[in-house]
Amino acid sequence: MKHKTAWILGAAALAGIGYAVHSRRKTESVRIAPEKAKALLSSGKAMRLIDVREPQEYAEGHIQGAELIPLGELRERAPKELPDKEALILLCCRSGRRSAQAAQLLSSMGYTHVFDLGGVLSWPYGLEKEPQTTPKQE
Repeated sequence: MKHKTAWILGAAALAGIGYAVHSRRKTESVRIAPEKAKALLSSGKAMRLIDVREPQEYAEGHIQGAELIPLGELRERAPKELPDKEALILLCCRSGRRSAQAAQLLSSMGYTHVFDLGGVLSWPYGLEKEPQTTPKQE
């Protein structure tokens, strides 16, 4: 009887730990290293890479394939532009602060596979720049 009681208590404790880890994972963002992010982006796996900086910052240099959704617009635009809450989403910004905020925001909105890539300042694989437009001469 003692053995059965100990087993039941042990199973209940493990279930509680599993629930706590699962619940925590739902609300916390996961930081991903540039090397792992690069491998994911090169894998051909379906995912979205979202840059949460402002348009001028994005134009100055962004990761190839990144889509711009500024942090201040993310809550409003996410339901329409990121309709699949189970899609793999990588977030980046300049230094990592805004991408962490964006990851927390999306997680709180029910997105389940959100990864914080951090800042493009630490992205060692080069950035794309928007072409400069020159004013037309008349």
